[in-house]
Amino acid sequence: MTKYFSRHFDYLTKCRIHNNAMGNVARMIKNVLNTCDDRASDQENKALVINSLSEYLHERIILSAKLIAKEAASKINDGDVILTYGRSNLIEKAIIEAYMQQKKKFSIIIVDGRPL
Repeated sequence: MTKYFSRHFDYLTKCRIHNNAMGNVARMIKNVLNTCDDRASDQENKALVINSLSEYLHERIILSAKLIAKEAASKINDGDVILTYGRSNLIEKAIIEAYMQQKKKFSIIIVDGRPL
């Protein structure tokens, strides 16, 4: 499976600029593939990889984003004017956190926002 993964990962890096996050995920998947049992079926090994990816997504991305958004929201004070360039999911979560959970009143200026 490692051989096939490497081939597909090489293809992905040709399609998109390689960044640290991609490298971290690739290393995690290679580590999981190296722990796969040769005696196990392909389905069992695939399930192991999928479960590991789900845990990685939850622990390293979703929970991290929530923590960052909460910390960023704590930096927003009543009456602040927030200037942001374009749209960022993480900034959006921080703004929603500050407004909905922490009940802060502030203004937002979005410069060069895309259609969405």
